[in-house]
Amino acid sequence: LVQAGRASGAAAWIKAATGQTINAGGTITLTGGPANAYAEMSTTAGSQTIGNVDTSYYDQTDSITLTGGTAAGSYAKISTGGTQNIRSSADVTLTGGVGGNSGAQMLAGTGQNLTAYGKLSMTGGNGNGTGLQATAIRNSTSGNQSLNVTGDITVTGGSGSADTWIYHVCSGVQNISTGGNLSLISPSATPNVNVTSISMR
Repeated sequence: LVQAGRASGAAAWIKAATGQTINAGGTITLTGGPANAYAEMSTTAGSQTIGNVDTSYYDQTDSITLTGGTAAGSYAKISTGGTQNIRSSADVTLTGGVGGNSGAQMLAGTGQNLTAYGKLSMTGGNGNGTGLQATAIRNSTSGNQSLNVTGDITVTGGSGSADTWIYHVCSGVQNISTGGNLSLISPSATPNVNVTSISMR
């Protein structure tokens, strides 16, 4: 559990410089708080592996949940400048928060692999614009992006103008596999304001 505190600016993080591996049984949860109280797991460079689905040496990770907080700057984020591997034996859930820069994000630089033996659910918040305000799974510099989900994939836009997307920005291949339904849902309140998408550029 990486949970921001109850006071403004009371951020919580696990940070590394050249690589990061977190094998955790149970649930991996990142939750933002009030203004500028963000929750983050990050490494500047190197590979990042969050979660475990192998029962040989560790307990499996039951689920991974990222939830933005209640005010501006309260994002929840897992990020690396290198390659990212996200692994869950059940669901992966990202939910944006309230206010600017309160998104829920999984960000990679040189390749991104997500495995979920359950559902992938993404719901945007009510912030405005892109950047840390978006609720996103994004690979941004090089390599491939691969999502393997045995259940449904649901991407639902938020109530503000912040984007909600699975985004492969760079060259390389984007592979998305689901054993259930794939749904992109634009909110009825702001259907022409934010972007709800699965895309590559």
